[in-house]
Amino acid sequence: MRVGWILLLLLLGIPTLACSAGPDDRAMAPPDSLANATAVAASDNTLKNCQDLAAVIRESQVATSRDLRQIKGDLARLQLKLDEPGLGQIVAGIGYIFGLFGVAAFVASRKNQGKE
Repeated sequence: MRVGWILLLLLLGIPTLACSAGPDDRAMAPPDSLANATAVAASDNTLKNCQDLAAVIRESQVATSRDLRQIKGDLARLQLKLDEPGLGQIVAGIGYIFGLFGVAAFVASRKNQGKE
């Protein structure tokens, strides 16, 4: 996941370098770390033109959106699981109900005691 974001950020910084470099102008070629990230675009680790760069960016956007959809689904499933009551909450609810009945029985017994 982090690699996808790093690749996207690196690729977004390349367009000015790749689009301004001419076919024989190797002085403006991206550094090795950026060239390794864009190896899909060209076999000699340099960008041939802006269309190759756009294709690489589109591929990384597709991969990133696929990863984000998966993460959103995981988060939704986790939220549903967290919203379900656990054993502790069920036992606490039953204890609360018994406590209310106990208070009601106590009040009823005090009223009956006063009548005798």
